[in-house]
Amino acid sequence: MEKDSLKKYIYEILKKSEDALEYKFSRSSGAGGQSVNKSNSKVQLFFNINNSSFLDSEKEKIIKKVDNSQIIIESQEERSQMQNRSSSIEKLIEIILEALLILKERKESKVSRLQKHKRLENKKKNSRKKESRKFSLKDDSNLL
Repeated sequence: MEKDSLKKYIYEILKKSEDALEYKFSRSSGAGGQSVNKSNSKVQLFFNINNSSFLDSEKEKIIKKVDNSQIIIESQEERSQMQNRSSSIEKLIEIILEALLILKERKESKVSRLQKHKRLENKKKNSRKKESRKFSLKDDSNLL
């Protein structure tokens, strides 16, 4: 599956799995003025993989990647609770995407004989060029 279509798929499953998502809100630290002291803008998102609508094979991949059946994400970068909530969902999608995305294995390739030969010839050519730049006393013995 392509990355964008997989993201949409994950988002749709998270919509269906509302019972697997649990939010806790608290006061965040850092900048924000007095509103930080009054509002609960920090979001903790708890996602229970076993209660989600993912297929069993997908659940296994996610659990293997996360080493746990529950993912906990904190977000307090923004000043509003809604922005932090959407930010935490985006982080969750990225974690699940990373677990489900299958990367193609790279096939090892050999360097061809012609490429090896060209590289070695180029090295010899550069070596001769630099060798010709050297100053030696043998060449300048007649100058003395």
